[in-house]
Amino acid sequence: MNISMSKYEEYMDDYLNEETDIMDKYLVEEKVSTDTYVFRDNIIKTSMAKVLASSANRESVVSYTGEFMDKNSEQLQMPGPVKIFTFTDKDSSFFYELFESSKERMLQLFNRVINEAYGGTLSKPLLGLITSAPHKILITAMLVHSLEKGYKDLVTCSSYLMAFTEYPLVYRKFWTIDAQEGIMRFTMEHLPNDFKSKSKSLTNLISLLKYDIDKVVALCTDRLKTNLDYQYIDFIYRYRNQIKGTFKSISREYYKNWEKNSTQHTNITHHDDGELANQEGHSSNIGAAVEQAYGKILTNSINHRLIGIVAEANQVDRANLTTYLNKIFAAKNNKLYRFIENIITIYFSQNPTNTSVSSEEFINFGLVLYRRISGSKNPLHQEVRQILDLWMNDIIDIRKDYGRDGTVISYTRAIFNYMMFMIYSS
Repeated sequence: MNISMSKYEEYMDDYLNEETDIMDKYLVEEKVSTDTYVFRDNIIKTSMAKVLASSANRESVVSYTGEFMDKNSEQLQMPGPVKIFTFTDKDSSFFYELFESSKERMLQLFNRVINEAYGGTLSKPLLGLITSAPHKILITAMLVHSLEKGYKDLVTCSSYLMAFTEYPLVYRKFWTIDAQEGIMRFTMEHLPNDFKSKSKSLTNLISLLKYDIDKVVALCTDRLKTNLDYQYIDFIYRYRNQIKGTFKSISREYYKNWEKNSTQHTNITHHDDGELANQEGHSSNIGAAVEQAYGKILTNSINHRLIGIVAEANQVDRANLTTYLNKIFAAKNNKLYRFIENIITIYFSQNPTNTSVSSEEFINFGLVLYRRISGSKNPLHQEVRQILDLWMNDIIDIRKDYGRDGTVISYTRAIFNYMMFMIYSS
């Protein structure tokens, strides 16, 4: 499988524009200047109330929710957030069509709320939270109306649907590639005693999502029944923060266990270098992949097109990046072979069923690995970090050219990404 340059650019854009934790600083303390009912008057009163008065239409929502759960049953039955699923435009279009609305219409109403309820300003995190998925407004309106009318099945469906819209967005913040099921199972079984999932009823992803959304619905029910616009936004925000906090806690423990290669079903022995004791079973794949990648990087000339993409993505000078890479390749003791060997060994240890580095999964792995190596206690990670330092400080001596830490980091990341892509394409 070959990944295109344009696809690589998408990965780099996602990496460099990764969501920060800035939303954690907001507890929906936006200044509300006016109590408004834009959503109620223009969604519920104009179409939703009439549509949901029909038992056939209510049943269609129940059926759709059940079909969505069936379609993603494998992911939902996992021991925790192991695999991602998506809530696509096709999924949201069901509700737009049912309630005779559209994405554009939801954004228009949202803009009215910003102007009329918030005096024309709303914090960027909250703004992006809804503009990225305006169907959340429609689902929240369905929840509000169902709470008022006592449509218990639709309250449940609306709760699930809100969870399903948020899951893929929050999942990718903590797991760039799918988590390993064995390590996640071990993690969920060994979370700190005060963590909510120690409850025996929380045995899989669906129960975890439901726990979080039910908690927020219970908190916000009386507020939502006021039908005030800012309470809709408060609810959407609060659930994002709830699931985000849950996943942050799980991921913290998951990556600790990943470092130790801990799984639910085996009592794993490790070598002194921190790798699995059965790593010998992958040695032939590792050796072949290392030799092939190392040979290609040495014999091929600099890939100027790739340098251009990497330079632009990391906002560094293309000519300087080319010069620095040439210096690394020309240095006698550059430890390039050991760098490639460590990268590929880590990859196959993390993905024991894989037999090749020529996959999109390997690119995702590389983007995650760069963020992990600076603080990792894994000896292989530490050696990769040391080799990068050797390149940047001893071979390139980048501090002669740049004094700002941010610039040095950008060049370091660019060189790492270039090497990862060259390994991938070998």
